[in-house]
Amino acid sequence: MAKKDPNAPKKPLTGFMRFCAKHRARLMKDEGLKVTEVAKRMGEMWKEVDEDEKNALNQEYKDDMETYKEELEEYKANKPSDDESEEETGRKRKAKGGKKAKKAKKDPNAP
Repeated sequence: MAKKDPNAPKKPLTGFMRFCAKHRARLMKDEGLKVTEVAKRMGEMWKEVDEDEKNALNQEYKDDMETYKEELEEYKANKPSDDESEEETGRKRKAKGGKKAKKAKKDPNAP
């Protein structure tokens, strides 16, 4: 699996994740809940949130997503290709070599 580029733009938080970021610390501190209990409680709280607040959080997400898409396009346009990055670092990828693992034969006596 390829490693993520630390210079790549990060996706924005969704409306629900923004809501969780605002309220998570308070729940853990004030109510002393475990992480799993906090997650359940956050889901319950999100269902109770009025539509205006949800829409505001989701609109922030949509605005940030547009910015993210622009940054991603710029990043992709300026990102060096794999060949160039290998030349810059002076290293080349090694071929894994070796043979593929053979598939185990089925046991004819298995049920």
